[in-house]
Amino acid sequence: MYPEDSPPVSAGPGRDPVRRMVAGIRLGAIRAFAYIVEVMSKRFVRYGLVLLAGAAVARCSVSSDAGTDPDAGSISLSLSQANGTVRQGGAQTLTATLNRAGPFTGPVVFVVTGQPAGVTAEVSHEHTLGAATIATVTLTVGAQTLPATYQLKVHGIGAGVNEATATFLLTVTLADQGGFKLTLSAPTLNIAQGASTPTTTVNIARNNFAGPVTLGVDIGDCHGTMPAGVTGVFSPNPATGNSSVLTLTVSAGAELTAHYLSVNGYSATGVIEITPLTVFVVAAGSGLRAVIVPGNRPPSHCGAPQP
Repeated sequence: MYPEDSPPVSAGPGRDPVRRMVAGIRLGAIRAFAYIVEVMSKRFVRYGLVLLAGAAVARCSVSSDAGTDPDAGSISLSLSQANGTVRQGGAQTLTATLNRAGPFTGPVVFVVTGQPAGVTAEVSHEHTLGAATIATVTLTVGAQTLPATYQLKVHGIGAGVNEATATFLLTVTLADQGGFKLTLSAPTLNIAQGASTPTTTVNIARNNFAGPVTLGVDIGDCHGTMPAGVTGVFSPNPATGNSSVLTLTVSAGAELTAHYLSVNGYSATGVIEITPLTVFVVAAGSGLRAVIVPGNRPPSHCGAPQP
């Protein structure tokens, strides 16, 4: 009997578990394959996105670095000085020098940053000598700029090369309030008892100061204390010009001695100046200069303007 002639095997009750097992194995294999395909697909998609993101970052990096090709050369910047002090209302000038290196030969510009309120920066007189470009930087400080030390930066910028910078420390101080000096036309006087001559002229040398100067004369305490029998008057006082005349009056009973006085002047801005004056009191009608050996002049104690 040939196999093909064999009667079909009937699906008896004993064969159903085998068929179910085979079908289960087949279904499990199909499901496992589908899961593998799904996972790999997700991974490919995810990796593809990562690659795309990496490509985008790379393109950005290339774009940002495209202007600073290391083979294009370089520039460096230096200043004529690293710091400076300027009063309110004043100005500071310095020189910026930019040097090129390598194949870079292009134009450059100078920019100043970091200025506080009230400070302006101007770049002028740019000229190129060979590989160097030189410019003048003028910093102008306003009258209301707060006194302090500020860090400014001077930038040199050229196309295709990294910018170069140099730091400058600017110290702003209070504006010059001006001042004055006192001198006497006659720093030594011989005045007879009961007389008020000769006089002496107080000369006021002004330095950027135009305000009134209040004058006084005393024994050096800046409180107007005078020797017994001696008084002094200035005309004019306060002095608004460059001089004032001091007239000393000696009473008839004043002691015959030498008086070491101080002529002081002060302004509303707090400037105090002092100059010495020696007065010899001589006997009335003697016509002689007192023969007195002066001792040591006591120090003046003017600590502040007195009313």
